[in-house]
Amino acid sequence: MKTNILKIDKADINFRYVLRSLLVLILYFVAGKLGLKLAFENISATAVWPPTGIAIAALLLGGYRYYPAIFLGAFLVNITTAGSVAGSLGIALGNMLEGLLGAFLMNRYAGGKRAFQKVDGVIKFTFLSTFLATTLSATVGVLSLLLTGNATLASFKSVWLTWWLGDASGALIVTPLIVLWATNRRPWRKKEAVEALVVFIILLTIGQIVFRDILPFAYLCIPVLVWAALRLTAREVSMGIFFLALIAIVNTLKGYGPFANQDTQNHSLLLVQLFMGTVAIMSLIVAAIVAERTADEEEIVEEQAEDEALLTSIGDGIIATDKEGKIVLVNKTFENLLGWKEKEVLGKRTAEFLKVQNEEGEDVPGQRRPLNVALWEKKKVTAVHYLAKKNGGKFPASLVATPVILSGKLIGAIEVFHDITKEKEIDQAKTEFVSLASHQLKTPLSTINWYVELLIKKGTENLSEKQKEYLEEVFQASSRMDSLINALLTVSRLEMETFNIVPQKISLEASLKETLDYLKPEIEEKKLKISEKYLVTEKAISSFRSDPKLIQMILQNILSNAIRYTGNGGRIEVTIKDDGRNRLLITVADNGIGIPKAEQGQIFSKLFRASNVAVIDRQGTGLGLYIVKSIINRMHGNIKFTSVENKGTTFYISLPLRSKKI
Repeated sequence: MKTNILKIDKADINFRYVLRSLLVLILYFVAGKLGLKLAFENISATAVWPPTGIAIAALLLGGYRYYPAIFLGAFLVNITTAGSVAGSLGIALGNMLEGLLGAFLMNRYAGGKRAFQKVDGVIKFTFLSTFLATTLSATVGVLSLLLTGNATLASFKSVWLTWWLGDASGALIVTPLIVLWATNRRPWRKKEAVEALVVFIILLTIGQIVFRDILPFAYLCIPVLVWAALRLTAREVSMGIFFLALIAIVNTLKGYGPFANQDTQNHSLLLVQLFMGTVAIMSLIVAAIVAERTADEEEIVEEQAEDEALLTSIGDGIIATDKEGKIVLVNKTFENLLGWKEKEVLGKRTAEFLKVQNEEGEDVPGQRRPLNVALWEKKKVTAVHYLAKKNGGKFPASLVATPVILSGKLIGAIEVFHDITKEKEIDQAKTEFVSLASHQLKTPLSTINWYVELLIKKGTENLSEKQKEYLEEVFQASSRMDSLINALLTVSRLEMETFNIVPQKISLEASLKETLDYLKPEIEEKKLKISEKYLVTEKAISSFRSDPKLIQMILQNILSNAIRYTGNGGRIEVTIKDDGRNRLLITVADNGIGIPKAEQGQIFSKLFRASNVAVIDRQGTGLGLYIVKSIINRMHGNIKFTSVENKGTTFYISLPLRSKKI
């Protein structure tokens, strides 16, 4: 987006804009009149010209729209001094363009209002806005004087130099003062205020000593300004430079100080401005160096705080060592898992306090421990070992040790470990379950299915129609059982991350009816009352996609539990509805024996059976609800329940309309 720096939007012409423009105009006019009182070389050229700093600062802080105030202020200063209208217009044009160019160059190349916070910003401001932009005003101004007869070619060089140096020193001294105090309004802390007061008192005192001819050595002022730059900020430095410049100018005009009593007063002022400009550049650069260093230190401290917070919050134990293997850092999880406090292990090698065993129970020697291997071989190492706690216990842990290499040089290593006790238990259960399902269930059932299918196809000649019907029911039941076992194996594969969900369009209502038909003998035997409610929209019915085998398994497990643990003549209510948010809700409520409150937190745990059901049914495995929850979670659904012992249980299942293929 291009900005037209000479365009004033009508919306900006408001009271606040007018008020601020008036303030800029007044400041420019007053400062200009004071500056021209020191115009010794030419009535319109002075070595002291603070309006340049006011103009650049105003355009930098308020925007380019304040250029009319600069132009009008410059015109009024010159027209009320001794210039002609034409000459005053030319000078005003040069002053306005100087301010616009100085502000533009600062915004474009030096960081704008933040230029004085960085060294390169100060340097760019010095060369672009101070030295370059001011040549425009000096050149246009002196040419205007020549064209209007207020200067001669013989005086061109001296007038131009005076004009340029006056503008440049005004930019160097006044612009930072206004910009820094306008953009940094942070109040001093008590200690800072005291130190700032001491610095200013010493600076003003030394300024008087130097520029009152007591000790007329200008360099005596420099250490105090350096002190201010190192201990305070650029804001305070700019104020010190401004007041020191006032002291130097006033006393030089009175004939005191190291720069007084030259061949002309203008010459004396030029030397003062050269000195103050040099001191200003040096002091602002030092202040910027300190500001950058402070910002870097604050960033480092912030990053360290973030790193410490991150290390503290990580759920894995962390050990960091130097290149000698001595511990330099551990986190809270390390302390919690092993029982050792940070202060007890800092500076030690892990072999001095930590016992490590392999999965066979053998001690792992120091040279084979992952942390040491990472240090010695400079490579990432992973392993599973048992770590001994301070109290004598031990736990299996997965360890990852990584060398820390900076600029090609080894500086240490980091080891991350976490307790895998639960993972070990799960792995063991997986192995047992897969073995049981594969060998004890799958193999004999396949044999049954094969023989029943063979009988149906080739051995039914001597059977009655009723016998054939029974044989068909046996085949259907065994087939469903085979599907169930396949689903159980699928769940096992899920835990081993070899699990697949194959969604397809299915009817949940049909799946429910099929499950109820399968369980019909048990329902009729206990004379249970089954209530079915279907509150599903046609859109949800047509959109529902899921794995039919897994849906069948979910329904069969939940309903068989409800039937098994509901007394004779009891009731079971099944409701299927959609929530209008792309999910189907299945509710199964019974008035059975319920679940003891103290055991409800374990109901979805593997191999867990509630104490009250174990008395009723000794054949259960404690896997049903664990399997159901595993499947539902994998489908990105959820399951919950409410239960009151001896009054009943209600399960709530939520499934997405479209399961993702896995």
